[in-house]
Amino acid sequence: MDRSPFKPPVTAGGRFPNRRSLPRYTIVALVEVVEPVSQARADGWTSTISDTGCHVRAANLLPLGEIVQLKIEREGQRFQTWARVASAVPDEGMGLAFFDTDPEQRKTLKRWMDEFENSQNSKPS
Repeated sequence: MDRSPFKPPVTAGGRFPNRRSLPRYTIVALVEVVEPVSQARADGWTSTISDTGCHVRAANLLPLGEIVQLKIEREGQRFQTWARVASAVPDEGMGLAFFDTDPEQRKTLKRWMDEFENSQNSKPS
């Protein structure tokens, strides 16, 4: 047993795996984010999407924790849901966490992710 007085420094999050629990898909689509009470708005585009949220690149960021209505349009299809602003970093964008998503809307999102995955699998290596 090592009883050395030296202990390596502890870094925040260092004990946890450095990977995401769900895959993220690089799907670029137009986004409209609206806070329903004040009508504050952020328009931009997605950079990544998962089953539980997305990252939005936008010039205007909404405050952390804000509850918003999200609309994503891609190839004539629309995905709508409620979301919470989970992160907001100037010059990078906002992370939005989906909630209370209608089952039909989930089907649209799943179809987009399946299409992306199938297109990646069909590329020659």
